[in-house]
Amino acid sequence: MENYKVNDGVGIIPEGTTVIAEDAFRDRTDLISIDIPVSVKEIGDAAFLGCSNLKNITIPNSVTKIGRFAFADCEELTEITIPHSVITIMKGAFRACSKVKSIALPNNVRYLNEFLFERCESLTEVYLGKHIKDVKPWAFEDCTSLKHIYVPQGQVEQIKDMLPEDLRAFVVERPEEVGEPPLFLD
Repeated sequence: MENYKVNDGVGIIPEGTTVIAEDAFRDRTDLISIDIPVSVKEIGDAAFLGCSNLKNITIPNSVTKIGRFAFADCEELTEITIPHSVITIMKGAFRACSKVKSIALPNNVRYLNEFLFERCESLTEVYLGKHIKDVKPWAFEDCTSLKHIYVPQGQVEQIKDMLPEDLRAFVVERPEEVGEPPLFLD
């Protein structure tokens, strides 16, 4: 795709872009970091799939949807910050991001879709926002290091009921000292 370029490891998305196209940077092993312009509202399916050397990504507060397998197999990605503007994260969006250790989902996210964090082997903790309505099967499949799924005060049993039995022991109330980080605020 001629509009999407990589210069010295940095992905370039033209200003004014509202949707990062499906497969835009797919399998670009030369991509190391990217800053997404604030004009972007949606990250398309498989937009960064297989960008195995992508280490840094900044998702702006304008993005409302992250497509299917958008960041799957980004093996070097160590940190994902999902802004509070995001409402929808499609299935497998972060599958096999094997170096991510912690992730916080904003309040607007209501569903954890299939394979969302599948094979994120380093993932030890997940912070859920307060409006989760459903956790689809295999959302945390093969997250072998997972130790805590932090949920808002008073929602432990509700979230446990949504999870497979083998994950229920990991659900704990978010410690009061953590409070409500800015990304959880409505």
